[in-house]
Parts: sequence; C-alpha cells; structure tokens
Amino acid sequence: MSTIGEVMHVLCVQCSASIEANSTMMCAQCLQSEIDVTQGISRQLSLQWCSQCDRYLRPPNLWTKCELESRDLLGICLKKVKGLKEVKLVDAGFQYTEPHSRRLKVKLTVQREVQNGAVLQQSLVIEIIVQKLQCEDCKKTFTPHSWTSLVQLRQRVDHKRSLYFLEQMILKHNAHEKVTGVKQKPDGLDFCFMNRGHALAFTDYISSALPAKHKESKQLVSHDSKSNTYNYKYTIYVELCPVCKDDLVLLDKETASRSGGMGRLLVCTSINTALHLMDPQTCRSWTIHGSEFWKHNITPIAQKKQLTTYCVLDLELVVDAARRKVKNSATRPTQKWQLCEIEICKEEEMGMTDASIRVKCHLANKIKVGDLVVGYDMRSLNVAGWADDGAGGQGDARGGQLQEQANEVLILKKGFRRKTQFADRPWMLKTIEKEVDPMDRINEDQEAIDQEEFKREIEEDEELQKDLLIYKDPHYVAKPKAEAEEDSDSEDDIPEVALAQLLDDLDVGGPGA
Repeated sequence: MSTIGEVMHVLCVQCSASIEANSTMMCAQCLQSEIDVTQGISRQLSLQWCSQCDRYLRPPNLWTKCELESRDLLGICLKKVKGLKEVKLVDAGFQYTEPHSRRLKVKLTVQREVQNGAVLQQSLVIEIIVQKLQCEDCKKTFTPHSWTSLVQLRQRVDHKRSLYFLEQMILKHNAHEKVTGVKQKPDGLDFCFMNRGHALAFTDYISSALPAKHKESKQLVSHDSKSNTYNYKYTIYVELCPVCKDDLVLLDKETASRSGGMGRLLVCTSINTALHLMDPQTCRSWTIHGSEFWKHNITPIAQKKQLTTYCVLDLELVVDAARRKVKNSATRPTQKWQLCEIEICKEEEMGMTDASIRVKCHLANKIKVGDLVVGYDMRSLNVAGWADDGAGGQGDARGGQLQEQANEVLILKKGFRRKTQFADRPWMLKTIEKEVDPMDRINEDQEAIDQEEFKREIEEDEELQKDLLIYKDPHYVAKPKAEAEEDSDSEDDIPEVALAQLLDDLDVGGPGA
C-alpha cells in the first residue's frame, strides 16, 4: 500500500495492478470480467411495421408514423428493450444498417451499481428485426362498408372543374391523410374515415378552401343494453357553392341593394375562401366571404359552356369620371381591369351586313384589335324570371331594379385559337386514387373535357399556378422543331406554365421498399 499526496493506492487483488483504493479492491478490467453490467438486457427483438401506411407499432397498441433513425423511432425501440429498468441509460443511438435489410441496430451505454457502491459502465448493441404486420386501419380498408364516418362531397353543376381544384388543394396540404378510401360518384366524391373527428376536421378544411355548407346525420348500427354502449355510422353531406369561376350570376333585388350600387348581372372572376364578383360594364368588384354566400340569393344563370367566341374589330378606351369618385368602398374599381368600348363580330359572320356590334368591355389592358374574346350572348340567353324583375327597364340599382342593359354581349375574357381540342403538355397534376362503382354511370368523355378546361384555366391564371403543385411529366415527348413551329404559326400565343415552376416527382419508399 502506498500514498501519493492524499490519494491512497493499493494493489488489485487479482492482477496486482496499482489502482486507487475502492470498496472492491479490484481494477476496472477485473471487475468487468467478474460482473456483466448488461446482464438481463435483451440483445435481439422484433419491431412491427405496416408497409401500406408506413407506421410502426408502439406498445401497447398504437401505430405511429416515424422516419428511419428518428428520435420517435428510437423511443419505440427503447420501450421494447427488456431489462433497462435495472440499469441507468447513459446514451443511445442508431448504427448504420442497409435500408433494405429490415434490420435496425441500436447502441446503448448503460451504468449499474455493483459491489459496495462501485458504478460500472458498459456498452452493447441490440439488433432489431423489422417485421411486416398489417395494422387494423389498413385491414379495414380492404373490407367493404367498414367506415365509421362518410363525407359526401357534392356540387350541383354540370362540370367538375371546382372538384378538380379542391382535389389539388387537398393533395397540396395533405388533408386526405386520414382518409381510408375515396369513391367516385357521378355528382361528386365520397371520403371514408374510421373516426368521426377526422371526418369533421376534413369538413372544416373543405369549408375553409371553398364556400360550402354541410349537414350531419347518423345511423344506429348496434347497441349493447348491458353496458349501455351505442355504435353509430355518421354521414356528413357537404355541398359546394354552385357558382364557379367565369359564371354569370344574377343578384336578387335585396342583395343588389346591399352591394353598394352594383348591377344585378355580375361575372365571377375567381373563387376561393371568398366569392369575387365583377361588373363588366363598370369594372367594379364585390367580394363575398364564403360563410356569407349562403345568406344571399345569388343564382348562376350561365356557365362556361354557353360562351361564344368573337373577334375584336375596333377598340376605344372609355374614361369614366364616376369611377374615380369611388374611394374606400368594398365595390371600388380595381386597377386590374380597364374599361373600353370594342366592336366585335363572330368569326363565321365576318363580312356580313350588320354583323358587328359595339359593347363595353373591361379588358382594355389585355386585348388588342384582331384578338379573340369570349362572352355571353345576352340576346340568346334565356333567364327565367328576369323580365318579371324589371330587367328590360331603367332604374336605380339601390332601389333593387336592374340597370338598363346596354350590352348585347357581356365579354368575359380573352380567347385563343387552339389547333387541337386536347393539348399535349410537359406537366401533369397528381390525383387521388379513387374507387369506381360499376353500377354508377360516369361519363368519361365529359370528364376528359372538364379536365382539359381545368388545365387551360391553370395556364391562363398565374395566380392559380402559385396555389397548386404542378409536376413534370416523365412521359412527355417534345415535338420535332418543324412541327412545333407549324403549330405555333397556326395558333395564337397560348399561355403556358413556366418550366421553372414544375416540380420533380419524388417517390420515397419505406424500410421494406
């Protein structure tokens, strides 16, 4: 025994090495050979993983989605290790393994108090085998009529452009994460959920994206009188606003009087959380919030399929002094539109006597002589109850009567000459996988037309492009240069989606991919 300063050194009772005095009188190497700190800790275990939803089973029966080598996945692994309660966990972390091997390795560093208060530290590696196991939610998706809540999304229109827009918004914000199945119907979509709360959250998202109203109902499935428990199936009917972009709407007298001097015939320029209406004759706009739409009587009287194409023969700007007097008003004119007077004629009636007409238009800063414009021909448009409301007379808009209808044609927007009905584009949109019932009669030709119209709206509206996720089409083959130049000569300068805005489609698989 020797003393250096105040530290007492002794010889190890087994190997006679000089060590600091401790209660065991043994060095660390001899102590480790005598005592195994990791005794009782499991060295191999299994972890259940659902390959369909990419979730891991967290004890006792909770499925959680985790990334590989993440903190959450490490917590699930440590909960399954037996024997950690008898030791102190100092450090834990993943070791690299091949992603397709379905093996995870976790290195643990633990401490344990051994003889007479001595603390010993040791490291070990645990191997975790990832086993495939289908979760209960995924099992129910393969069983018919297994849903608990159903959201019926409907819109009473002849096209599905609004549904296509809503589908892209759902994909962008991943609002369909809790959806167990989607069924396509002739007039909309059905979304199935396993939880009523998930269905209500999805309904709230739809109401925040587009003006909509909903109604909930429930049906008793089973009842246990002994435990006084009830099992219901819930159905939520969601109806979207019938007004779509580019529709011509008619306000009733009371609504027109509240609009602050707006005419009764308005055009819908855009629709999102609010409805944006514009008077083509005055360039004044009016915005109605989605929750307020159902309180007003706003009826769509003409849709996009009723548009007629005209050619611009002459254009003259109109300076309206009254427009400059409207300030700080919800219906003030916007700088996006500029009023003008144009002379138009149908292309097939060019050269005929009295074929051209002069109308007011709001597209002075977007069109020029020789361009095409599309609009609603009010001479051939039949609106039920229009004449009874005083449409042909002259009166004060605040009094509820329609103003004198000066335009025989209401111009909507600029048109383009297209060589083919369906264009081949270098970009694509993702869609939600849907189940189609063979008993439901779905017009596939009309769906193709609606999808083409929606893609044209995306090309013509730059603001809409910012709200959607547009991907590169990997199957697109560019046309030869000579053929492309021929098509460009035969068509107008049709707007296109900028290639810089396109996203690369990524497909990331799970550990068993």
